[in-house]
Amino acid sequence: VYPVLRQDVEPVASSEPPEVVELRARAEDGDVDAMFDLAERYQSGQDLEQSDEEAARWYRQAAEAGNADAALRLARLYAYGRDVERNEALASRWFSVAAGLGSVSAMNVLAWRYENATGLDRSHGVAAVYYLRALRNGESWMLDNINQIQRETIVEIQRDLRDAGYYVGSLDGVVGPLTSSALRSYAQQ
Repeated sequence: VYPVLRQDVEPVASSEPPEVVELRARAEDGDVDAMFDLAERYQSGQDLEQSDEEAARWYRQAAEAGNADAALRLARLYAYGRDVERNEALASRWFSVAAGLGSVSAMNVLAWRYENATGLDRSHGVAAVYYLRALRNGESWMLDNINQIQRETIVEIQRDLRDAGYYVGSLDGVVGPLTSSALRSYAQQ
């Protein structure tokens, strides 16, 4: 017995704007840019009901497909926790993914998280590596805010700069002319 198809039933129309329907279809088909755009719309509530939970789902898919900005946004959702549960370990994991994909903002955040033991075990050496990596990739935050970096991390930065041939001063954690000059030279290479 086969069911009788009713001709008088209209298909249920989506309550989403056509642009969003098309965007969702592209995202579901694996378009990474569409995944990211859909996540942004969920996060901001643009043309969709605001939902950080849905934003996180789409950011995660885009991040897993290699989108650094999506990994950074996902990390921030976990770090600040609105509709998603705040989770420092997951935030650090996604900041690490974003940094690995080239996000200099994520590199700076990871440096701070290692330095301050936020979601990660404290490591001034690893913090120094991330600060210098961000600096080398064009992020000048460290140069402008060097006085906010802990002395122990400055020692590790001086050590790394010395090992790379940029610094000849003592490993004292003091940002004097030699350290400043070494940082500027390192940033320009």
